[in-house]
Amino acid sequence: MPERKHYYENADVLRGFAILLVVLGHAVAKENIVTESSGWCNALYNFIYTFHMPLFFIISGFCFTFYIGYGKFLFRKSRYLLLPYFAFNIITMVMQRLLPFFTLVDNNWGQEIKQIFFYGGSIWFVYVLFEIMVVFPLIARIINKSAARAVLAFVFSAAVYALGGKNIAFLCIAQVTYYMPYFIFGHLLRIIKEKGDIPLKPEWIKKSCGKVFIAVVLLAVDIGILYVGKQLSGIMYVSYLFRMLAAFNGSVISYLLITAICSGKSKYYLKQLGQYSLQIYLFNGYFIAVSRTIVFQIFHVSDVAVLAIVNFVFGLILNYIWCCYILKNKFIKAVCGKR
Repeated sequence: MPERKHYYENADVLRGFAILLVVLGHAVAKENIVTESSGWCNALYNFIYTFHMPLFFIISGFCFTFYIGYGKFLFRKSRYLLLPYFAFNIITMVMQRLLPFFTLVDNNWGQEIKQIFFYGGSIWFVYVLFEIMVVFPLIARIINKSAARAVLAFVFSAAVYALGGKNIAFLCIAQVTYYMPYFIFGHLLRIIKEKGDIPLKPEWIKKSCGKVFIAVVLLAVDIGILYVGKQLSGIMYVSYLFRMLAAFNGSVISYLLITAICSGKSKYYLKQLGQYSLQIYLFNGYFIAVSRTIVFQIFHVSDVAVLAIVNFVFGLILNYIWCCYILKNKFIKAVCGKR
């Protein structure tokens, strides 16, 4: 049985950067801009969505440990994932009836309950992460301390998605099989790191300027990947392969940037965001709904840039302050899945 996990500060910093991207993506999403389509918003949204959720699952896989009995493990994951999942879905369902101008969906009670139990509800990420956590202890037993086995598990899980998993919406099987390879990849990185098998890097790559240079080069590569992938999207499995390449490329760019330019206060605040990432994600929809309503419906501001900025400020900064304040209460802390 693996040992109790070590703490990796950069994992929290990278998670903070990832939740920042989530909020930014929601801030510029077409439904939250609520005006005419914006070219730069669409481009930013599409770019962020190529890698920000795979990045979350890579981090989760890297941080995964299983050092207690399966029953206790499942209880803890239920407490930290299922409890907030059901609590926030129920709150959202009630608010959609009481405050319909806040919501962009119009489902009846039966449809909402069906969505919550079988299709991930309004916070599918938590639903999918819990399902992966249910099955991953078995996978971890097979691949732990063996990079070769982890690579085989990665290939197998990617094949499961490509050959049929992508067509199954029930129980979010499509999302589970899509994100499982990223989770396994993150765990593979953990195995490599703890075995000390990381090859020596030239000194210039270890420096901040070297990391920024590589990030810029990879960004150019990413643009090429996205362009070629779009041109070849009609060929079977090619679009999936290019999506995966873009996701890994974007994740590497993120890591290079946060390790190159984040220090002092910037690193501290990203780390704080990372430690509250689940709670920021849970409350994000409410804060952006409020900002969208205030700016567009009350003050009748339709400028896309203003809407995007206000959405981002509400969704990230005010949301973070709110989380820090309300999570002092033990009951709310438990409902929000905060350890």
